[in-house]
Amino acid sequence: MIRDKVKYDDEYIKNQLKSFKLVDIKESYQEIIDQAIKEKLGYKEFLIKLIEIEEEGKKRRLAVRLTLRAGFDSKVKNTHQKLINHKY
Repeated sequence: MIRDKVKYDDEYIKNQLKSFKLVDIKESYQEIIDQAIKEKLGYKEFLIKLIEIEEEGKKRRLAVRLTLRAGFDSKVKNTHQKLINHKY
């Protein structure tokens, strides 16, 4: 059975989260586990916390990608630099 061959440790968890592209959970799952223990969260609340962390990260990365793709970042930087350099 596959389950007998798999080591359930931090390295395995991080590798699996990376392969599933769950980068935010990968980076913060231990902190969330500690928080869940401290707050005595149930399994469902714990799972919701993990999902929320990943959802927020994916939305943040999407916003950054779309902003860069639209060229807003360079336009904002150029406008900001022009205002700094302008002599009033």
